[in-house]
Amino acid sequence: MSINLTVLIKNKRSSKVAKKSLILYQSKTGNTEKVALRFKKIFDKKGWDCSLFKVGKDTDVVNPPFEYDDYDFLCVGSGVFKQLPPSEIVDIMFNVTHPMPFKGSKPGRVHVQGMIIPGPKNGVVFVTYNGGHLGPKEAEPALSLLEVEMEHLRFKCIGKFSCPGKMNFGGGGDAVGRVAQWFGWTKEVAREKIQRYNANPDTPEFASFTIEDRQQMDRGKTTAQMPQGGPPPARSWHWDLDNRPNERDLEKAEIFLEEILEDYYEGLE
Repeated sequence: MSINLTVLIKNKRSSKVAKKSLILYQSKTGNTEKVALRFKKIFDKKGWDCSLFKVGKDTDVVNPPFEYDDYDFLCVGSGVFKQLPPSEIVDIMFNVTHPMPFKGSKPGRVHVQGMIIPGPKNGVVFVTYNGGHLGPKEAEPALSLLEVEMEHLRFKCIGKFSCPGKMNFGGGGDAVGRVAQWFGWTKEVAREKIQRYNANPDTPEFASFTIEDRQQMDRGKTTAQMPQGGPPPARSWHWDLDNRPNERDLEKAEIFLEEILEDYYEGLE
């Protein structure tokens, strides 16, 4: 009896169930969300069934609307605030494995009782950070805490990714950002207007400005233009923070995840 191996192999591949991944993230300024969406792009490219869940202030972190056990791979990410991730992204993992004193947690979850050996399921953690003082080092505590809570869930953390992200709290903390906040402009508009104001503050465009308006514009002059020959003296560790994460950062995020999926999940079956 002859066997058509080509047909058998084809049928085996067609009946293969796609692995499931969950990208769990918190993004207050939009920086971390950009990375999360690039991760989803890679999962989709690799044929994974990928779900996104954004954690917010109103999220029920005691009883989230999903089960971690339903997924083969977990990504957890957030911004960095005072070197740590926001409490909600930590609690939505911590409360699953440390339910007391929280009552009413979902039944059937495996709670922490003793030593944990993470695995066989895997995951990665990721953050976007400002790093104004010490640069990438400021992301390390947040990455480590997310890793610990992930491994409490028994997902082995096999990778960490971080990249800079601009501050976006009401326009930003720099001079151009304060001008943008004062007038209700975007930072790009503020930068252009400051440059025109610096060239000639008496044009009709600025005729209606009050004394306070002009004081704000004067304060913005120093950072509106980059001098020829390179960036201005660094006021923070990443001098180009206003443009981060940029396309190169996001491409690095894609490469980071794609290589992990290839190394751990492809060519082994």
